Amino acid sequence: MQAMEWDVIIIGGGPAGASAGISLRASGLKVLLLDQASFPREKPCGGGIRSAALDRFPWLNAALHSTTTHFINKIQIESPDGTTLREERTEPLYIMVRRLEFDHALLRACRRAGTEVREGQRVVSIRSTAEGVDITTAGGDILRGRIVIGADGVNSVVAKTMGQGENRNLREVGIGHMEETPCAELEPTSPDTLFVFLGLGRNLGYGYLFPKQGYVNLGRGTLLSCYQAGRSGPPYEAHLRFVGSLVARGLLKGKSQRANFHGFLIPYGRPLPKTYADRILLCGDCAGLVNAFTGEGIYYALASGEHAAKTALRSIREGDQSSRFLRRYQELWKAEFGAELEQAAAIQRSFSKNLGRMDRIIQAANKDAALRRLLTDYMLGRIDYKTARMPLILGFLKSFLNNKINSLRKNFGWGQKASRKS
Repeated sequence: MQAMEWDVIIIGGGPAGASAGISLRASGLKVLLLDQASFPREKPCGGGIRSAALDRFPWLNAALHSTTTHFINKIQIESPDGTTLREERTEPLYIMVRRLEFDHALLRACRRAGTEVREGQRVVSIRSTAEGVDITTAGGDILRGRIVIGADGVNSVVAKTMGQGENRNLREVGIGHMEETPCAELEPTSPDTLFVFLGLGRNLGYGYLFPKQGYVNLGRGTLLSCYQAGRSGPPYEAHLRFVGSLVARGLLKGKSQRANFHGFLIPYGRPLPKTYADRILLCGDCAGLVNAFTGEGIYYALASGEHAAKTALRSIREGDQSSRFLRRYQELWKAEFGAELEQAAAIQRSFSKNLGRMDRIIQAANKDAALRRLLTDYMLGRIDYKTARMPLILGFLKSFLNNKINSLRKNFGWGQKASRKS
C-alpha cells in the first residue's frame, strides 16, 4: 500500500496534541492528528487547570466558552495529621472543566486551525526511515510524515518507539481512581471550594474533591508501587471509604455511582530524560511532563504541545529533522517549566520519606497569612519555585524557631514568674 505524505503527524488528541495542532495554524504545513478514540470520550482526570493558563494561551478562552467551566476562588488543603489550611481570593485560583467536554472543544479548535483530524485510528507501529516516519494503523493504513509529535499519554506508542517510557520505575508512575458524577446524585456542600487531602490516611498519596458546574469530581492517587502492594485494598472499596469519610464530615451529600468510577495512570516522577529523537518529539504525559507534587498535567501538556509545534515548524522550514536540531524543543520546555517539574519531583520524594514534613509545612503556613498565600500561589502554579524558594525557607525557619522557643518557655517556665509578679 502506498504511503500518504504529511509534514507533521500528531499522535494523540488530548490537550498536548490539540495544542500542537492549534499552534501550527497558518503555518502552511500539511498536518494530521490521529487518536484511537472517538470524541467526545471519557478521560479519567481531575480536570483542573491553573488560572494562569488563560494568560499563557489566549486561544484557550474561546474553547472554554463552549464548555461547562467552573471558576474556583477558595482552596482548602489538609495535611496528613488533619491540619487545615484555607485560602480565599477575589480572583479565580483554578479552572474546573469536564475533560469529556474540554478535550472535544480543543479538538474542534484544532480542526478550525486547519489540522486534519482522524478519530478511531489506533497506531500499531512506527518506523523511522531516511525519508520520513512511517506510521501503520490498526486498519492497515500507512501514513508517512516528515516529523511526528507524540502526545499519546503515559502508555505512549511513540515513546516506546524511541526506547523511552516502557520501563518506568514503579516509583515514577502513579495510579489514580476518580469519579465524576452529577450533583443530583453526589453533591459537594461547598461548591466554591477546591479540597486537597495530602498524605491521605497517613499514606503516601492524596485525595481531592473538585466541584464543577453541575458535577463533582473526586478521587485518590498514590504511587503504583504502593497500590500493587495492596495497602488500600480493592480500588472501589477504598473509594467508597473515601466518599463515606467526606459525607461524614459534611463535605458531600448523596451516594457514589459505580458506573462513573475510573482508574488511570499518572507519570509521577521526573520527565523522561530525552523527549526528542530523529524526526520525533514527545509532549504532555507521554514525556512525563506532570507535576509530581500536585499531579497537575494539563498546563504542561498545552505548553509542551505549543513548543513541539514551533520546533517542528522551524525544523521543516530549515530542512533538518535530526535529533541534534530537535533538541531545541527540550531546551524550550525546560526553560519554561523544567526547574518547576524537577523541584516538584524532589518535594514528592522528600515527603515520601517523611510525611511529618508535610504536616510541619501546613502547620507553619496556617499560622502566617503571608506564608499561606505564598504556599498557595506556588502549589497552584501562580509563581515559580525560584520566586517562592527563599521566602518559603525564611518563613518556615521563622515558624520552626518560634515553635522551639515556645516549647522551651513551656518546659522551663520562662516568662511565668514575670507574669505572676505583674
